[in-house]
Amino acid sequence: MSNAVNVPYDRTAEGRLLNVVQVMERLNCSRSFVYKLVGAGKLKALRIGDVKGLRVTEKSLVRFTKRQKVEC
Repeated sequence: MSNAVNVPYDRTAEGRLLNVVQVMERLNCSRSFVYKLVGAGKLKALRIGDVKGLRVTEKSLVRFTKRQKVEC
């Protein structure tokens, strides 16, 4: 018997969901680069149906940009 507790998923924990175009604009990069980041696990993303496509969590985008920051 499992001790797992059924806790509802907090949709606000990861912030807003951004579409690929929004991520492209924030990172100033191409669509394919966004998909590469998602594929490599550097951005957390959800697929919402077939029509709406991919959504990247805002929190994962913030974490990614902080990791990429270079001190000058």
